[in-house]
Amino acid sequence: MKDENLVKIANLPELNILRGIAALFMIINHASYKLLPSRVTTEGIFGTITFIGSFAPVLFFLITGIGYGLQDGQKKKKNYWLNIIYKTFILCLADQFLFWREGQLLGLNFLGFIGFSIMIMGLIRVSKQPLIYAFILAFSSILLRYILGSYLENKLDVSGLIIWLLGTKGLSNISYPFSPWITYPCFGYIFGIFLKHNYEKIEKIKIKDILRFILVIVPLSLVTYFLWTKNFSFHRWGTVAIAFYVASILVLSIVIVVLYFIKIYSFSNLLEHYIGLRGVSSLAIVPIHYGLISILSIVGFNNLNPLIFVAIVLLISYVSFFCADQVESWGLSLVRVWPTPYSLYWIDISSCLCYHYMDFFTGKFFCSCRNYNYWPNSALFIIDSSLVVLRIPCDK
Repeated sequence: MKDENLVKIANLPELNILRGIAALFMIINHASYKLLPSRVTTEGIFGTITFIGSFAPVLFFLITGIGYGLQDGQKKKKNYWLNIIYKTFILCLADQFLFWREGQLLGLNFLGFIGFSIMIMGLIRVSKQPLIYAFILAFSSILLRYILGSYLENKLDVSGLIIWLLGTKGLSNISYPFSPWITYPCFGYIFGIFLKHNYEKIEKIKIKDILRFILVIVPLSLVTYFLWTKNFSFHRWGTVAIAFYVASILVLSIVIVVLYFIKIYSFSNLLEHYIGLRGVSSLAIVPIHYGLISILSIVGFNNLNPLIFVAIVLLISYVSFFCADQVESWGLSLVRVWPTPYSLYWIDISSCLCYHYMDFFTGKFFCSCRNYNYWPNSALFIIDSSLVVLRIPCDK
């Protein structure tokens, strides 16, 4: 593929829109659980919207794989592994800030799993048969979770790392087990290769070309509806139910078809202007939207009327996207002053730090630390002193 074409496809407006859609899903889901009455999030139209928002990590992990799939066959750059290790470290560190604010020492959440996926995708990219390895890893993960997992768990006395690999049970402080979540970056990698090798065709895509996706959407819709009518669990926190996994493939297919329609009818540039996110801004929006939702919850925006909630979500989305774009701009300015490939990632760390220390003003950080047993006595003395000076109530 020509270098100029690779640059064009890496900056396709539709990829930035896909990041924006994932971010909107994330904001809606988190805001629903934090600001709406609990019964509203499980029934009616708002229950459906909240559920659809739970597919946000599916889209984000897919995008991670797409980025590496687009690089398939390209010559490995200088310091390739150092760059990957650095990205993984920064994202895992940013993840810990979100755990530390709850008084928990270690955990694996959204940003950490993206970092882990970057490491795996980096390994696949430099292999001799990356496409085959991506298929094998995706298939093996599905096999482990939904066919062999329960059998192995019952026959063997497994725990810890093995349970995380199997994904059959939830683990404390682990939101994303290896199986089946690693399949989404693998699917993204495969789709990225498809985009790279079919760029010219994609530029000339027509309505009839989308019909092949309909062949996937229709049976997936029928299977998902069947699972729903039979009251299958759509749980995905800690361990992913088979019904959620089938529904997630359906959502991915629908989103891809929507992006194709957006391209055909020339809405890409318009939508990119409003909801498009690039790499750094799509990560920065994670702590930014968390912070905004926490502030609103702290000042009393809880159990909202659904109509007011819609207005609040629109406001959160606008401010989150605006701030994330500003973070991207600041990062690019920083690169001009500090020309290193790692500059942009420190911006994400700064965003997480701001969110982490926002709880200083509510005492939540201090109270959670005071009740967690890994802190040394000297730290506990400082925390206790802070509680007294700031007159922060804290449950013992």
